[in-house]
Amino acid sequence: MVPNHLFQLLTLTAMEPPISFEADAVARQTSRNPARHSNATPEEVLQNMVRGQYGEGLIDGQNVSAYRGEPNVSPASNTETLWP
Repeated sequence: MVPNHLFQLLTLTAMEPPISFEADAVARQTSRNPARHSNATPEEVLQNMVRGQYGEGLIDGQNVSAYRGEPNVSPASNTETLWP
């Protein structure tokens, strides 16, 4: 049961925004995600996927730091924070 719930959370997090939040629209969007990424070859991953970290910017008019500027994050960190 736990793997099913984790997979459901993954698909909800990774999906593109649905046209509406009606059950059918959300179900269509979540069902598209696993097929889109699950069968990628290593070459396709290198060609089509991008890993990155968020940079500094503005939120509600206030400056926010980049990922490497956050507390408890190493300035040399290679941890990705963005996924297509």
